[in-house]
Amino acid sequence: MKKHSRRELLSNAAYILPNSITTGNLLFGFLSIYNSINGDFYLAALCILVASIFDILDGTVARLVNATSEFGVQYDSLCDLISFGAAPAFLLYLSEFQALGKVGLIIPFIYVCCGALRLARFNVLSAAGEAGGDFSGLPIPMAAIYVATFILARVAMGNEFETLLGGESNIISFALASGAFLSFLMVSNVGFGSHKSFDVKALRFALVFIVLALALVGFMNYPEATGFLLIFTYTLSGPLRSLLFRLRTEDSSVAFENSDASI
Repeated sequence: MKKHSRRELLSNAAYILPNSITTGNLLFGFLSIYNSINGDFYLAALCILVASIFDILDGTVARLVNATSEFGVQYDSLCDLISFGAAPAFLLYLSEFQALGKVGLIIPFIYVCCGALRLARFNVLSAAGEAGGDFSGLPIPMAAIYVATFILARVAMGNEFETLLGGESNIISFALASGAFLSFLMVSNVGFGSHKSFDVKALRFALVFIVLALALVGFMNYPEATGFLLIFTYTLSGPLRSLLFRLRTEDSSVAFENSDASI
């Protein structure tokens, strides 16, 4: 029997570890679908959040042990499609849209399709070395976290959440609009900030302290609602930033034209 050297064993372990973590992502995506089918929507949403933690860890671990590979990239995307595509779609349909019958399947199906397109585009950009910096389009894990925290807040707050949105019909309308909006953002070219390009030095310490303090107080008193508010804010940040950039560009163009006309 051929004996493997210690270096070979460590090398094999280094490649197995990130993919094992990715499998954890897939496991909790599967458990989310299972719990959605069984009607435990709170636990199904929690499973999506746990899957997102595994999704962060697998890439981080792969870089730390220098074990990134094309296989890992493809496997990660396939698992993401289950955990952040199919699982949130099942959760949305079974918790909010089931009463709408077959019509209620439209938005969840569109969500899954756009998620698959988002992942395919990301893989192509990654292969070309163009996936660094800010995100082009809303990342599918963020869209899934939006859905998960929405359901968590809805279940945890109960009647208070229904009163806040003005009734059951308004909640369904909001969920439909959210699903459509998330789908559009995933396949759009709207830019979203990434932790890789986040510059703490560019922010004022007082502002960071206030935001962190408010978030901490919110999580201590209303963890589910605070989580949804944070991801809701992040989701709106991309379109708002794009709108502000366009307005500034138009103002600059008008100012440039006026300066030319005055010459």
